[in-house]
Amino acid sequence: MMKKISIIMLGYNKLEYTKIAVDSLYKYTSHIDFDFISVNNGSNDGTREYFESLPNKTKINFETNVGGDKAFNEALKHCDGEYTVFLNNDLILTENWLDNLIKVMESDLKIGIAVPACNFSSNYQVIGANYSNLDELDEFAKKYNKSDPYKWEERLRLVLYAAIFRTKDLKNIGGLDEAYSPGSFDDDDLSYRYRRAGYKLIFAKDTYVHHFGSITMKDEYGGVFVRNREIFRNKFGVDSWDAAFIDFRIVNNVSCDKREKVNILGLGKTSGAAGIQIKNAMKEKGVKDIRLDYYALIEKYLVDLKTICDNVFYVKNDDIDTSFIKEEFDCIYIDEPIENFKNVREVLAELKNILNDDGQMIFVLHNKDNNELSMEKLNNILSTLKYKKITQSLEGEGYIFIVTI
Repeated sequence: MMKKISIIMLGYNKLEYTKIAVDSLYKYTSHIDFDFISVNNGSNDGTREYFESLPNKTKINFETNVGGDKAFNEALKHCDGEYTVFLNNDLILTENWLDNLIKVMESDLKIGIAVPACNFSSNYQVIGANYSNLDELDEFAKKYNKSDPYKWEERLRLVLYAAIFRTKDLKNIGGLDEAYSPGSFDDDDLSYRYRRAGYKLIFAKDTYVHHFGSITMKDEYGGVFVRNREIFRNKFGVDSWDAAFIDFRIVNNVSCDKREKVNILGLGKTSGAAGIQIKNAMKEKGVKDIRLDYYALIEKYLVDLKTICDNVFYVKNDDIDTSFIKEEFDCIYIDEPIENFKNVREVLAELKNILNDDGQMIFVLHNKDNNELSMEKLNNILSTLKYKKITQSLEGEGYIFIVTI
C-alpha cells in the first residue's frame, strides 16, 4: 500500500510558473495519496487567490514575504505523511517522478534525502535532455524515468529544488535554518546536518524534472549569497562549495574493467567529492562492491570524509606512510596538485606500495615549468620509481598524469 505523502510548495509571485508546476503535480501524482500544502509567501500577483481556488485542504498564507526558510518550516508543522516532499514553484513534474523518488527512499533507511535530475541547477545535478516543448518533455521523461538503482549517486550535498525526506527525520533534524533567510546555502546546511547525522544524500539520476531555474531567487535573494556562505563556513568549519568541488579531470580519466570489487584511495585536501563521484561512475557501470578510502592532509575535512568513506587516514605535513595499510588499490587519485607536495618522490614511492599491479594512479601537475617540480623532473621521478606512464595530457589548467606499475 502506498504511503501518504505531504507535498509542500511555496509561492512568491511568478504566478504563471506556479500554475504550470501545480498542473504538472496533479497530472503526474494523482495516483498517489498526497496532501498538498500550498504556501503563499506574501505574493501580490494573484498567487494567494489561485492557491485558495485549489482543492487541497492545507493552505498557508503570509501577508508579507517571511523568507523561504521560515515559510517552509511553518508548512513542515502541518506535514503528517510518511514522507515530506518540497517543490520549487518553477518546476514541471513528469511521469514517475515521485514513484521513483519513493523507491530510492524505500531501498535504505539510511537514505535521508533524494532529489531528481533536471536541466538547470548547480552541484552537477543537470543531465542532457533534448526537448523544446511540453509534449517533447513528456515524451522524453516517459522514456527516461525508469527506476535504476545503478544511477543513484551518493553526494556530499544536494540542491533541493525537488526533494523527498522522511517526515520524522526532517522534523528531528530541525527543518531549514532560518539564519539563512531569505535563502541561499540553506540547502547546503540541511545536507550537511543530514550527512553528519549519519544519513546518505542521493542524486536520483534515473529521474528527470524540468526546472526553469531560480525564478524567484534571481529577483530577490542574490545579495545574500556572500553573507550566507560565511554563515555556513562559521557553522560547519568548511566552505560548502570548495569542499564539494568535483575535479572531473580526474573522475573522467579513471578506467577500470573490474566488475566484482574495486578499491579506491584518495589523497589530498578535500572532503572526497572526486572519490565519491568515481565510486558513482563505477556503480553505474555495474560494479557491485566498491570500497572508498581517503588519506587526508587537512584535519578539518575528517568529519565529512568519515560520512562517505570506509576508512579515513590522517597525516600532518605530507609525511605519508602506507606501511600500515594492508589493502591494495585499483585506483589511487591525488586531488592536490602534485607540485604542492614538499616530498613528491617519497609520496609517489609510498603510494606505489599499495597500488595493484593492474591498477592506476591519477594526479595533476598544474605548473609544468615549476622550479621545484618541472615536467622533466616529474618524469624522471616516475622513471626512477619504475612507474609506467599511460597518459600525459593537458586538460584545463593542468596536465593529467595516469600511471601504473
